[in-house]
Amino acid sequence: MGQISLSFRVYFDDGVWVGLFEETNQGFLQVCKVILGTEPQTEELLQMIQKQYIHLKWSPSVVVKAKERKQNPKRLQRMVKHQMQTLGLGTKSQQALQLLHEQMKETKKQKTKDNQLFIKQEKFAIQQRKRKEKHRGH
Repeated sequence: MGQISLSFRVYFDDGVWVGLFEETNQGFLQVCKVILGTEPQTEELLQMIQKQYIHLKWSPSVVVKAKERKQNPKRLQRMVKHQMQTLGLGTKSQQALQLLHEQMKETKKQKTKDNQLFIKQEKFAIQQRKRKEKHRGH
Protein backbone atom coordinates (compact mmCIF):
# COMPACT_ATOMS: atom_id res chain seq x y z
CA MET A 1 0.00 0.00 0.00
CA GLY A 2 1.29 3.45 -0.86
CA GLN A 3 1.34 6.36 1.45
CA ILE A 4 -0.98 9.31 0.81
CA SER A 5 -0.13 12.75 2.12
CA LEU A 6 -2.08 15.98 1.77
CA SER A 7 -0.82 19.44 2.61
CA PHE A 8 -2.50 22.83 2.47
CA ARG A 9 -0.56 26.10 2.41
CA VAL A 10 -1.88 29.64 2.57
CA TYR A 11 0.31 32.45 1.27
CA PHE A 12 0.05 36.05 0.09
CA ASP A 13 0.76 36.52 -3.62
CA ASP A 14 0.33 39.74 -5.62
CA GLY A 15 -2.26 41.31 -3.31
CA VAL A 16 -4.37 38.15 -2.99
CA TRP A 17 -4.41 35.32 -0.45
CA VAL A 18 -3.96 31.95 -2.13
CA GLY A 19 -4.48 28.41 -0.84
CA LEU A 20 -2.41 25.58 -2.34
CA PHE A 21 -3.41 21.93 -1.91
CA GLU A 22 -0.73 19.29 -2.58
CA GLU A 23 -1.62 15.60 -2.61
CA THR A 24 1.07 12.93 -2.92
CA ASN A 25 -0.13 9.41 -3.67
CA GLN A 26 2.18 6.49 -4.56
CA GLY A 27 4.91 8.73 -5.97
CA PHE A 28 2.58 11.06 -7.89
CA LEU A 29 1.87 14.69 -7.00
CA GLN A 30 -1.35 16.57 -7.76
CA VAL A 31 -1.90 20.26 -7.02
CA CYS A 32 -4.90 22.57 -6.75
CA LYS A 33 -4.75 26.35 -6.37
CA VAL A 34 -7.61 28.24 -4.70
CA ILE A 35 -7.93 32.04 -4.63
CA LEU A 36 -9.08 33.08 -1.15
CA GLY A 37 -9.33 36.85 -1.63
CA THR A 38 -9.09 38.60 1.74
CA GLU A 39 -7.03 37.27 4.63
CA PRO A 40 -8.82 34.09 5.73
CA GLN A 41 -9.48 33.08 9.33
CA THR A 42 -8.85 29.53 10.54
CA GLU A 43 -12.57 28.80 10.89
CA GLU A 44 -13.23 30.02 7.34
CA LEU A 45 -10.46 27.78 6.01
CA LEU A 46 -11.83 24.73 7.81
CA GLN A 47 -15.35 25.36 6.49
CA MET A 48 -14.02 25.88 2.96
CA ILE A 49 -12.06 22.62 3.09
CA GLN A 50 -15.03 20.67 4.45
CA LYS A 51 -17.55 22.00 1.93
CA GLN A 52 -15.53 22.55 -1.25
CA TYR A 53 -12.81 19.88 -1.16
CA ILE A 54 -14.71 17.45 -3.39
CA HIS A 55 -15.30 20.16 -6.00
CA LEU A 56 -11.63 21.13 -6.45
CA LYS A 57 -10.00 20.85 -9.88
CA TRP A 58 -6.71 19.00 -9.55
CA SER A 59 -3.76 19.25 -11.91
CA PRO A 60 -2.51 16.24 -13.86
CA SER A 61 -0.25 13.93 -11.85
CA VAL A 62 3.48 14.62 -11.79
CA VAL A 63 6.03 11.97 -10.81
CA VAL A 64 7.88 12.72 -7.56
CA LYS A 65 11.28 11.15 -7.10
CA ALA A 66 12.29 9.53 -3.82
CA LYS A 67 14.77 11.39 -1.63
CA GLU A 68 18.42 10.63 -2.37
CA ARG A 69 21.34 10.45 -0.01
CA LYS A 70 23.49 13.55 0.55
CA GLN A 71 25.97 14.39 -2.18
CA ASN A 72 29.06 16.47 -2.51
CA PRO A 73 27.95 20.16 -2.36
CA LYS A 74 29.93 21.11 -5.47
CA ARG A 75 28.46 18.22 -7.47
CA LEU A 76 25.00 19.14 -6.22
CA GLN A 77 25.55 22.76 -7.29
CA ARG A 78 26.57 21.64 -10.78
CA MET A 79 23.52 19.38 -11.05
CA VAL A 80 21.18 22.18 -9.97
CA LYS A 81 22.73 24.55 -12.50
CA HIS A 82 22.31 21.96 -15.25
CA GLN A 83 18.67 21.25 -14.29
CA MET A 84 17.82 24.96 -14.19
CA GLN A 85 19.13 25.38 -17.73
CA THR A 86 17.28 22.34 -19.11
CA LEU A 87 14.03 22.15 -17.13
CA GLY A 88 13.38 25.76 -16.20
CA LEU A 89 12.49 27.30 -12.87
CA GLY A 90 9.83 26.19 -10.44
CA THR A 91 8.94 23.63 -7.87
CA LYS A 92 6.98 20.46 -8.57
CA SER A 93 3.83 22.27 -7.46
CA GLN A 94 4.48 25.12 -9.87
CA GLN A 95 5.16 22.67 -12.69
CA ALA A 96 1.92 20.82 -11.93
CA LEU A 97 0.00 24.12 -11.93
CA GLN A 98 1.64 24.99 -15.25
CA LEU A 99 0.46 21.66 -16.69
CA LEU A 100 -3.07 22.39 -15.49
CA HIS A 101 -2.92 25.87 -17.03
CA GLU A 102 -1.72 24.49 -20.37
CA GLN A 103 -4.41 21.82 -20.33
CA MET A 104 -7.15 24.40 -19.69
CA LYS A 105 -5.68 26.60 -22.45
CA GLU A 106 -5.86 23.71 -24.93
CA THR A 107 -9.50 22.96 -24.07
CA LYS A 108 -10.41 26.65 -24.41
CA LYS A 109 -8.61 26.80 -27.75
CA GLN A 110 -10.54 23.75 -29.00
CA LYS A 111 -13.88 25.20 -27.84
CA THR A 112 -13.13 28.49 -29.60
CA LYS A 113 -12.18 26.67 -32.79
CA ASP A 114 -15.39 24.60 -32.70
CA ASN A 115 -17.47 27.73 -32.04
CA GLN A 116 -15.87 29.58 -34.97
CA LEU A 117 -16.50 26.60 -37.25
CA PHE A 118 -20.15 26.51 -36.17
CA ILE A 119 -20.55 30.24 -36.85
CA LYS A 120 -18.93 29.84 -40.26
CA GLN A 121 -21.30 26.99 -41.16
CA GLU A 122 -24.30 29.04 -40.03
CA LYS A 123 -23.24 31.99 -42.20
CA PHE A 124 -22.79 29.68 -45.17
CA ALA A 125 -26.24 28.16 -44.64
CA ILE A 126 -27.80 31.65 -44.48
CA GLN A 127 -26.06 32.62 -47.74
CA GLN A 128 -27.30 29.48 -49.46
CA ARG A 129 -30.85 30.11 -48.27
CA LYS A 130 -30.74 33.72 -49.56
CA ARG A 131 -29.45 32.55 -52.95
CA LYS A 132 -32.27 30.02 -53.28
CA GLU A 133 -34.86 32.66 -52.33
CA LYS A 134 -33.53 35.04 -55.02
CA HIS A 135 -33.74 32.43 -57.79
CA ARG A 136 -37.11 31.01 -56.82
CA GLY A 137 -39.65 31.89 -59.51
CA HIS A 138 -37.43 33.93 -61.89
